[in-house]
Amino acid sequence: MVESATKNSGDALQDGERLSVSVRKLLELIERDEVTKIKNLSNELIEEGLVSQAPATIKLAILSYALYKVYQKRHYRKDELKWKAFDSEMRSDLEGLFECLERGNIEETERTLDSIMDDIKALDASFGRYIEKVTEKAMVKKGTTLYALGLSLGMASQLTGASKWEIMHFSGKTRTADTDVESRVGLHERLNYARNVLE
Repeated sequence: MVESATKNSGDALQDGERLSVSVRKLLELIERDEVTKIKNLSNELIEEGLVSQAPATIKLAILSYALYKVYQKRHYRKDELKWKAFDSEMRSDLEGLFECLERGNIEETERTLDSIMDDIKALDASFGRYIEKVTEKAMVKKGTTLYALGLSLGMASQLTGASKWEIMHFSGKTRTADTDVESRVGLHERLNYARNVLE
């Protein structure tokens, strides 16, 4: 199993720079309504999270997947006023997130990510019987992906916030979370990371 390593300030800075690029890309995909590519971005981020195990990277992967589900589900757009307000707030929040990353403030970045997830939960809850619980499902989905790619069950649970039971349950119901992701994260890369941890 791949386990976590201690990160130095240089690694954190590089993570921030990569995340700022990803947030900008996420904003552009939302603006162009390229929903499927938002899911692809989430997959790319979870690959990075497997190696770096940076909480902000994992949270952005979860957020991207949750946004993919929200923008994919057309029933959220039936209430035009509510949807426009959410869409506008989401773009503004993501711009704020980008600025946090540009300043190199990782703690503020994580708080902003949590706040955006709360906004998605609020939108979801406002639809009553249509409630999707997209944030919870996104955590389980990405936790299952990390577990399938070699992270221990405990670490996958800790990094994503999904319970061990949920990850195991979902693992038994699916073909291990996006085999397209698994095929792109090579064994060589995972072994190299494991060696670095042991050094």
